[in-house]
Amino acid sequence: MSKSDREGIIFFGTPEFAAIHLEALLKLAPDLIKCVVTRPDTRSGRGLKFVESKVKELAIKHNLNIIQPANIKKNAASFISQAKNYGNYRLGIVVAYGEILPSEILELPQLGCINVHASILPRWRGAAPIERAILAGDAESGITIMQMDQGMDSGDIIIQKKIPIAPDETGGELRAQMACVGAELLSENLWGLLENRFAETRKKQDNTLATYASKILADDLKISFEKSCWQIINQIRAFSPEPAAFAYFQQARLKIFKAQITNEQFDSEPIPGKILISLKSNLYVACADGWIELLEVQPEGKKKMRGADFARGLKLDNLKLH
Repeated sequence: MSKSDREGIIFFGTPEFAAIHLEALLKLAPDLIKCVVTRPDTRSGRGLKFVESKVKELAIKHNLNIIQPANIKKNAASFISQAKNYGNYRLGIVVAYGEILPSEILELPQLGCINVHASILPRWRGAAPIERAILAGDAESGITIMQMDQGMDSGDIIIQKKIPIAPDETGGELRAQMACVGAELLSENLWGLLENRFAETRKKQDNTLATYASKILADDLKISFEKSCWQIINQIRAFSPEPAAFAYFQQARLKIFKAQITNEQFDSEPIPGKILISLKSNLYVACADGWIELLEVQPEGKKKMRGADFARGLKLDNLKLH
């Protein structure tokens, strides 16, 4: 590959998941990263101070060129003009950027743009593939590197690697595992991608098998104890540790980070949401088809604690979550 072909890569990404991939690329070929594109700084915390994305933090540390377009689709022409100031691009690499790229930006690099997506496409196209896989009770997921097109995660598949999902694995744990696998897969195949070795072996997705991982909304986090034990356990797993599934206890929000289905037998009927506390202060809640034990919770305005510690402070009369 000539020197001109190696100049260079334009990287799009925003959260920590993307930063892990960028860090892997910097270790492998730091001179190839000519420009980093990330979302604008956001206000956060009590003081509403501006907070930089994890990708921006890493890019600053390595003195990389940074672009933060407010609306990349609407301002595509000005973005392209700015990006061209940093050189010509062989390949675009997109990892959890958080915004759909228009065709003129996808076509900016010589070889177009590839995307590292956290599912085995065509299953779970869209914004929240990790959470949706756990919510659905999937036994496996994985990483797909694909050639991007104008559709939502509908481009040709270049490389895939499956990852098993353990029955008690949380969204945070699976995300961390996927970030490592994705970064490793990208690093292992970077030179092949830059040399366009996969052009003849890419395969089209079967659109009839596609499922969609819609963005997580506030309603997705609220637990309904009218659901089955497994549905609720999967909901708790999917959103642990952040943003955390929750229920209301005495009008205050109770975040639930960890729970398990119990085989304990109770005289009381499992009326959804009803709380029972054992002699050892174990905290049980009834679901539609049985009981779960809450192992780790966080009452509103307090620190995270064991379910048993929360239970010790409760009065034993007609307790219920809703």
